[in-house]
Amino acid sequence: MLMRRIGLAVVLTSLLTLLAPQAGDRRQGARSKAGAAEGSEPGVGSWPMRTASWFLVSLVLLISGCATTRPPDAPTVDVTGTWGGVWLCQQCASPQGVSAITMRLDQVGATVTGTISWGALRSVSRVDGSVARDVLRFRAPDIDLTGELSVKGNDMDGRGRSAGLSISMSLHRY
Repeated sequence: MLMRRIGLAVVLTSLLTLLAPQAGDRRQGARSKAGAAEGSEPGVGSWPMRTASWFLVSLVLLISGCATTRPPDAPTVDVTGTWGGVWLCQQCASPQGVSAITMRLDQVGATVTGTISWGALRSVSRVDGSVARDVLRFRAPDIDLTGELSVKGNDMDGRGRSAGLSISMSLHRY
């Protein structure tokens, strides 16, 4: 935003210079005409040439200031809402290796907070995380759970770790 304002100020200054040349510039133009009679190039260094050059430089600066992009890891998805699904632990004994999972999430910018309940006890724990592009990275420290889920519309899939065990998760937004 600052670059845009600076670029705009430079462009406006250049336009004002173009429209209202200073007295010294007129003398320079007269000298150029006199120099033309002596064999030098006419108009080199005259105020229209200098002003046009400054105008072009200002225009390039203005355009480059407008060509900003979002940061490379900016969120491209919003995970706010209630998500439900299943988690699977292939290292765990059946039937404890598969269970329901529910996440209630709020996202502000890239920061995510909320709650998670999972497993046979269905106890609720807090969740903190962040979104980079379309990936949610979270942790629930109370239950020793971390995860990384890819978000596609109303579906999230990915992997996590809990108590040293690898788990896979698949959730859908209600």
